[in-house]
Amino acid sequence: MADMEHLSNIPVLWPEMMPVKISVSPHAILCKQAQWITDYTKGRVIGKVFSKNMGRSFSHTFSLTCPCLINYAYFLIRIRHAIDQFYPAQVFLSDNEGAIVECDNEENFMLTLKDILNDQQLHQVIETLMSHDVSQNESTSQPDVSV
Repeated sequence: MADMEHLSNIPVLWPEMMPVKISVSPHAILCKQAQWITDYTKGRVIGKVFSKNMGRSFSHTFSLTCPCLINYAYFLIRIRHAIDQFYPAQVFLSDNEGAIVECDNEENFMLTLKDILNDQQLHQVIETLMSHDVSQNESTSQPDVSV
């Protein structure tokens, strides 16, 4: 008990903090979109967001998977931002260091992401992934008619 009393005499050394402005992170925005596509497709297509600490920055990769295609993931986008601020955020449109879109703020990021998610080729990929799942379920649910 004497140790606890001794610790209570240690002053708080943190500076007086200003009120913190809470922003929506690119990670949270990606996770919301990943959850939506998972719910919308009833789990036939699963949105996943993987985050990685890159030292002085964070990287978030958004991909689509299909449960019946065990090791397959369709790379959608990767976002990178500094560890101490969300914006500017760099949006990589390919799995390598390909095309980059620089988003200066949350609004710009959401507009960029909306454009990406409304791409017709992406919709075709989602339809194809869903078809794999339907085909898989039909082939495993057929009655055994062997004689």
